[in-house]
Amino acid sequence: MRVEYDGQFYQATVDAAGNWRAEIPAGAVRTGSYPSELVVHARDAAGNPGMLTHALTVDTDAPASPFIEGYTRDHKGIAAISIDTVPELITLTEVRADGTLGVVNSEETVIRTRGETLHDFGSVLPDGSFAETPLPDGSHLVVTATDQAGNTSGTFLAFDELTTSVIDLSAPIAAGLKIDSIDLTFAEDSNLTLTEAQILAMSPDDRTVTIHGGTDDTVTLAGALRDGTEMVDGRPYAIYDLGQARVIVDEDVNRIY
Repeated sequence: MRVEYDGQFYQATVDAAGNWRAEIPAGAVRTGSYPSELVVHARDAAGNPGMLTHALTVDTDAPASPFIEGYTRDHKGIAAISIDTVPELITLTEVRADGTLGVVNSEETVIRTRGETLHDFGSVLPDGSFAETPLPDGSHLVVTATDQAGNTSGTFLAFDELTTSVIDLSAPIAAGLKIDSIDLTFAEDSNLTLTEAQILAMSPDDRTVTIHGGTDDTVTLAGALRDGTEMVDGRPYAIYDLGQARVIVDEDVNRIY
């Protein structure tokens, strides 16, 4: 039994109950959103050939990376963030000061008048009360959006470090988290260094990362080449090519390249 997809044939395995499975490599699937089909070629016990065509829709387009509007801090740490409301599923991953990662539970409140969704860090207890679990100082967040097709995009949200201004992305990259945007807006005097290898690892499809920040932030892109300017949310961002990767940086951010 074989499965035909986009002009190529792939061998299928069939179990005793007649269930079959065929693996199509990710590289064989053209990017984008478009109609396609699978054609199953098989023979019965007598050797008679048969063919079955199944229509499907391919969707490899990732959603836009979540845009952070603000955050709430109390005496215990970071209590909540507010992001632009989107239809995708939002998940939160804490990047702890020691480099370990953890799932962040939150309760969502849609603020329709502002087009934002507030994520309060914590969970509702059986008695209906809310148990707040703020992020401690030194932690960062990866905010991930996942659409119905399973495509993801992520924003690394930096807060103030405990003993250094250097932003370290090694833990979320090693964990395979998708990061298409880095927001330094809420971290003072941040220093971020990016390499081509890092960008290709955290954004393997688009090979592009967008950096938001301010005049107190510095981004180092050794060997990058300036390739123009584009407007992002009404603000000018500088474009750089870094080997096979691309970086789009808020013009307010200090850049070393």
